Amino acid sequence: MDSGKKVLWMIWLGLLAVVFVYWSSNRILNSEEFPEDPLFWLILIAEIILSFGVRFLFLSKERNPGQILVYLIIGLALPEGGLFLILHLFPLFGEIGLLVTVLIYLAYIPLFIKQDLVDETPSLD
Repeated sequence: MDSGKKVLWMIWLGLLAVVFVYWSSNRILNSEEFPEDPLFWLILIAEIILSFGVRFLFLSKERNPGQILVYLIIGLALPEGGLFLILHLFPLFGEIGLLVTVLIYLAYIPLFIKQDLVDETPSLD
């Protein structure tokens, strides 16, 4: 595996680990009933639409390795930011926010990188 692709894998795995650590340290376990809030659903739907928009409208068409890295980081930051908002504003919905964030992260697995793009990436050595 080329070093450019290794960097994308390290970024992806590192941010995914941050999501789990942040969620596990800030979750609230509560079995009582809680009201649903429309703002929660707005945050959840916005993070899904924006992140998938970056993934499928911009990242899939990009050929410049530097821009691929930028779109990858932006696309992964959107659901992570949404999870942070959900955990602070609606802590009882943390599991739903985590699930949606992980599912969005699966769309960004660096398997989409073609080998010809990796060959153009400058070495980090």
